[in-house]
Amino acid sequence: MLNSPTGEKLKIMAQIFNDPDPTLQALSFEDRFGIMVEKEWLSRKNLRIKRLLHQASLSVNACIEDIDYMQDRKIDKKTIQTLSTGMFIARKLNVVISGKTGSGKSFLACDLGNNACRQGYTVKYFRIPELLLEIQDAKNENRYTRFMDQMQKVKLLILDDISLQSYPLEESRDIYKR
Repeated sequence: MLNSPTGEKLKIMAQIFNDPDPTLQALSFEDRFGIMVEKEWLSRKNLRIKRLLHQASLSVNACIEDIDYMQDRKIDKKTIQTLSTGMFIARKLNVVISGKTGSGKSFLACDLGNNACRQGYTVKYFRIPELLLEIQDAKNENRYTRFMDQMQKVKLLILDDISLQSYPLEESRDIYKR
């Protein structure tokens, strides 16, 4: 019945319409329709989040709720709660996470990235050595401008392992060009 383009676009609603839940039959048409619209909206939202997370290429599957606030880690819960609102992204502010090797900096960065994706922001994660290789490849293939334009469109760019070594002037400029 719903093989039309509208039916294809509203897959979840069509599925509910074609296979109605007997428990919903007692509801009015408006209530059933409202439930179908809500399920469709949630499905689309979840698919968008899934796509954003995939495109982000986060190194760790982490989320804000999994942060361990043990006293020896010295992570300020209030700061994390403030960052989790995403206001720093909307204001185009930078966040620098510093600490000893193995202290969980990458985990925290991926927490923030995951949270940003769930809020609908585009995110991209790079370890600096990998980013520099991507930039060099883009230059070699004459697509540097396009690559940098794509990076400009990303709302949250996570750069990990930024100070493991010093970089030549040209590479430093590429990193800070965004």
